[in-house]
Amino acid sequence: MKNTLENILRQDEIDLLRIIFNKTAGAIKGVDSQKFRIDNFNEIELLNRLVRKQYILQDAHDNTYRISPISLLFLDDSETSVIFDDIDQITHYLREAYKQYASSQVKIKNIAESLSLSHERVVECLTYLRPAYSMGMTTDIMSDDAYVVPDEGILYFTTIQDLLLEKLTEWYPDAITIKTPKVKKHKNTEINARKREDVLGAALAAVIAFPKECTTRKGVIQGTKIIEVIEQKSPLFFSAYDDEPPLSNDTMTRLVNKYLRILEKEK
Repeated sequence: MKNTLENILRQDEIDLLRIIFNKTAGAIKGVDSQKFRIDNFNEIELLNRLVRKQYILQDAHDNTYRISPISLLFLDDSETSVIFDDIDQITHYLREAYKQYASSQVKIKNIAESLSLSHERVVECLTYLRPAYSMGMTTDIMSDDAYVVPDEGILYFTTIQDLLLEKLTEWYPDAITIKTPKVKKHKNTEINARKREDVLGAALAAVIAFPKECTTRKGVIQGTKIIEVIEQKSPLFFSAYDDEPPLSNDTMTRLVNKYLRILEKEK
């Protein structure tokens, strides 16, 4: 086998993982496992194999499926890139909290407010982070008092992708060697990077050309307003994509907000 991720899973396996990912994107719960098995019974052997290999995780409490965090590595697109970015922000927040208050409870509500993410988004990211890095968490994760408890393990990795690639290497020690960023790149990486670059370029142009439409009444630049302008005037910005935005509204908003938060920290 070659030292690439493509040689670990077949394309039909990746396609099935993507179906589950798309159904659970932005959701707290996974997909109903029984219904999913019925709807995809023609792929039942493939599904069973992915569950057995833990690329698909089943929640025994509510009988749902969600792809494992390692499976995100195989879905190399803009949606997963944004998830990785958000998880890394959350991980950084937890890491700093652990350094300052070792083994203390960190409220999910505080994480969301500090990173300008919704409570639901933080929980979604934690559902991918927790299987990769074990940590304490309250049962009712949607309550205002919900919290997580990071431990020393949070100090042992820098990014979620590094952690997942290390675990994947442990699964396939003779099949792959993932030590450098080059191996992480899939054939779609450059395309997705170009899409993100084009969206950010359009956002910059929108703020310059249409400043009033991109700001609130108080004069604050807002990501959602920038994206509204981009979508309304998409032929102006995205002729290379048949006059349509190359990413979803939610993905573009999170991408723009990610960089706006940098400016907020400098104030």
